[in-house]
Amino acid sequence: MLPTYIVLLAIGLGIIWTGIKVCDQVYAIAVVVSGVILLIWGLAIAPLPMQLLIELLAIVLLRFLPKFPLKSRLIGNEARTQCLNDL
Repeated sequence: MLPTYIVLLAIGLGIIWTGIKVCDQVYAIAVVVSGVILLIWGLAIAPLPMQLLIELLAIVLLRFLPKFPLKSRLIGNEARTQCLNDL
């Protein structure tokens, strides 16, 4: 059986990825917050060596990967048009 913490971490990452793709800001915030809660929950119940590995990977990724600017959100009707065009 797959350990629960791996399932929670994978679902949390998937939910955060989905939340980044959502056009509506309210839904995006709600989805990302729920994904972060699952990530924290999964990290809290993971064994210590796995916690250290995840923290080390996070530090390496944040330190050594180039920082890509996030696509700025459009305002008003432009956002709706952009979301409809993305479909």
